[in-house]
Amino acid sequence: VARRFNSSGTEIGSKFQDNVVTTENEHEAAVGVAGNGSFFVVWSSSATLFESGYVRARGFNSSGNEVVPEFTLNADASGYADVAGHPGGTFTVVWDELVPGGGYYDIVARRFNSSGTEIGSKFQVNTATVDDQLDAAIASGPSGEFVVAWVDDYDNGVKARQFASNGNPIADQFNVSPGLTFLPDIDVAIGSGGQFVIAYE
Repeated sequence: VARRFNSSGTEIGSKFQDNVVTTENEHEAAVGVAGNGSFFVVWSSSATLFESGYVRARGFNSSGNEVVPEFTLNADASGYADVAGHPGGTFTVVWDELVPGGGYYDIVARRFNSSGTEIGSKFQVNTATVDDQLDAAIASGPSGEFVVAWVDDYDNGVKARQFASNGNPIADQFNVSPGLTFLPDIDVAIGSGGQFVIAYE
């Protein structure tokens, strides 16, 4: 579900349900707001709570009205997703997806305009593929550039990669932290000058 508020914290309208399909467990929601006020909500959908399932999404305009009906982003079992809205009204969704026949997870992404039309095609974020790449987080910068951060199960380290506004990588992935003793929770944010901060346990 979702609730909308103005800049003073006053609720706009009332609480509403994001998902339309109700035959499975819908959980781990994330939302991204674009420069024009439209927003995408993404979440995981699975038969059993917190197991690998599918990533679903739904798009809304700045008034909270549906403009993109609920749809499934992936055909292969996946973990959790995150989404960033860009200044130009586009969105990028990232998630960890099981590699067909490979037995491990990669971080992948798809880009959409505010009408839900895909921009380009799905692409892989991580370049190292020794082990599972999990729990991606994404943030958009002032010019539409974005940063994706995630956990590498090989060394329990946090990795990240920068992308231009057109989805092309700026550089290879890089290490944010040394190997940790557990899989950390992570998040990423970008400031108005393009600098970014990655937080983790």
